[in-house]
Formats: sequence, structure tokens, C-alpha cells
Amino acid sequence: MPDPTAARLRAGHALTVTETALVFLEDARRRGELYRSLDWLTEDPPPIGNGEAVIPDAPMC
Repeated sequence: MPDPTAARLRAGHALTVTETALVFLEDARRRGELYRSLDWLTEDPPPIGNGEAVIPDAPMC
């Protein structure tokens, strides 16, 4: 990624999504529920043109 600011924003978003998924995992384990890695999938950013992309939140399956 050529733009350092864009790279930092994307990395920050990925970290936030991962931390959120871990909170769901910790809560499920605390309650004795099954929570698998495929219960939370991230999406590839869809391009919107000019080399930019929308970074969606992760959908829950």
C-alpha cells in the first residue's frame, strides 16, 4: 500500500475487528457456548475506484 496513512487506517480497522471477534470468543467460552473461527469472517475491501476501497466491518455468520 503506497500511502502510509491509508495503511495505518486499514491496519487499525483490522485490529479493531480482530479485538471485537476475540471479545465474542471470550464471552462464548465463559458461557460454555461453541464459537468457531468461521463464525466471524472478514470481508475483502471492495474497490470503489481510483485505487480506493470501502473497508466493511466483519459480518457475523
